[in-house]
Amino acid sequence: MLRLILLVGILATTILASGLQYTHGCAVARREKAPPVYISEESAIIVWDQATKTQHFIRKATFQAGVAKGKEVDFGFLVPTPTIPLLKEVGKGAFDTMVDIMRPPVKEISKWDFAPAMCMFGCGKARMGADKELAGKVKVLSEQQVAGYNAAVLEASDGKALNKWLGENGYASRPPLENWLDHYVKLKWKITAFKIAEKAASKSAADELFRPLATGAVRMSFTTERPFFPYREPEDKTDDAKEPPINRQMHVFFLGQGRMAGKLEGGASWSAAIRWTDELKASYLERLAKDLLLEGALPAGTWLTTFEDRTRDRPQEDLFFEPAAEQTPILPRPIIVVTNTIRVPMDVLLLVLFVVGFLFWTAFSNRRKGRFSSPNPFEPQS
Repeated sequence: MLRLILLVGILATTILASGLQYTHGCAVARREKAPPVYISEESAIIVWDQATKTQHFIRKATFQAGVAKGKEVDFGFLVPTPTIPLLKEVGKGAFDTMVDIMRPPVKEISKWDFAPAMCMFGCGKARMGADKELAGKVKVLSEQQVAGYNAAVLEASDGKALNKWLGENGYASRPPLENWLDHYVKLKWKITAFKIAEKAASKSAADELFRPLATGAVRMSFTTERPFFPYREPEDKTDDAKEPPINRQMHVFFLGQGRMAGKLEGGASWSAAIRWTDELKASYLERLAKDLLLEGALPAGTWLTTFEDRTRDRPQEDLFFEPAAEQTPILPRPIIVVTNTIRVPMDVLLLVLFVVGFLFWTAFSNRRKGRFSSPNPFEPQS
């Protein structure tokens, strides 16, 4: 029974930490009139080094791609960064570590069980690259294969030209992406384009279905004045009149010096809830540094802040992080596990209480009667 309770608690926390279904963390790039693509599972870890102004952004995702019979699934996503990022595939162990960190503590207690004596013996039981240029407007800073993606780090001076380059070089593009791209072009940010390609289902498959496509975790390391998350989405995040039944939910795990708060580009507070935040133990800092292939251990005093966002219609703004005004931990309630049951026979207890009460009442009555009774006239008086 104890194992069952622990398993349920761990499973619930795993669902919270890893998220069964997430929304878009970056801009999904599919071709115009192509079947819809959704991110059904996404996790993101942000590691912020204040001293060097370096951000490590680690992301893994499972896509739900619309597959048309006899056609190829061809899509990707775009990630903006203020400076040129270095890309590296890392294992998914860091996300498992997050689950371990956030797992609620187990509190063992003893339970008093008031049951009839006749039931104490079985009546009932407990229930429980090389630079390239396109018309002088698009420059390819690097190209590589990483974690199952073809990735290209791009710099451009025109959003329309960048969108055209994506289409001409095998990366999914469509006209509505131009405005989204132009926003970052004006900021002189870099765009990293990732591409996934997989053959469609067999000819016997349905005309239209959603297929999960899993990829590895990619670490993007770059310098920035403020740590951020690419929250802004293209205006046509979906052209479909009806989205699939996916709970729009996202979790961001932020590692930095102290508890963090999210702010939108315009200054408004982020509506996401903080599910877990506290300073991490040295053992977890060493484990995470190893999982994320970081040079050196994470510094002492590093906190983990876990955000949960359920916003369905996002504002057209990116998300930035800063130290929170309140630096207090937020931890889950412990899982209560009964390890010892102290059984008390209720019927015997009631009988004993009745007898003790009766004797007490009798003694009190006799004493009261003797105190107020009249003297015997035939008894000699002293």
